[in-house]
Amino acid sequence: MLLQPCDAEIEVKKSRFLAHLISVHTAQEIKKIIQEYRQMHPKARHVCYAYVLKNGHSGSNDDGEPHGTAGRPLLEVLTHSALVDVCVLVIRYFGGTLLGKGGLSRAYKDAAKEALSLAQMQEFIEKESRQYRLGYAQFEKLKRLLETKEIEYQSEFADEVCVQYQAERAVCDEIDEKVKML
Repeated sequence: MLLQPCDAEIEVKKSRFLAHLISVHTAQEIKKIIQEYRQMHPKARHVCYAYVLKNGHSGSNDDGEPHGTAGRPLLEVLTHSALVDVCVLVIRYFGGTLLGKGGLSRAYKDAAKEALSLAQMQEFIEKESRQYRLGYAQFEKLKRLLETKEIEYQSEFADEVCVQYQAERAVCDEIDEKVKML
């Protein structure tokens, strides 16, 4: 997970490649960001991008560059980074020298890698929710277990106690086994 936006710039044969790494959550948000960057860089020749969302959706766009020379390399960099909910945009200012397909692919990839190297990231850990209905004596035991694992929980008291919490799947499974023995 990207903690904050990150920018980098590289130059290849007088062409400037400005990379911007941004947290995103939806495809709509990505479209809006791309429009903003096009407005911020009206003289740029290309605004290419790739994104990966935690819901499994991903995509890329070459924005007029030869097919597969910009978007695909950018997506490849993101995929190998294991980041989710992130978009990388690379804005190209043409420097007058044609780079060829291989040169373009390397330049876009290198710009994205440079932005990634400067980025502050945090590992994304998917959590699951669990809920139990227990007697008061069982609740006290579960409460101690959750507290020793430093898991925050919510509880509602009635005839039984309803307990809800979120944790990593493996931790949830471990707690499930212990709750069965209460």
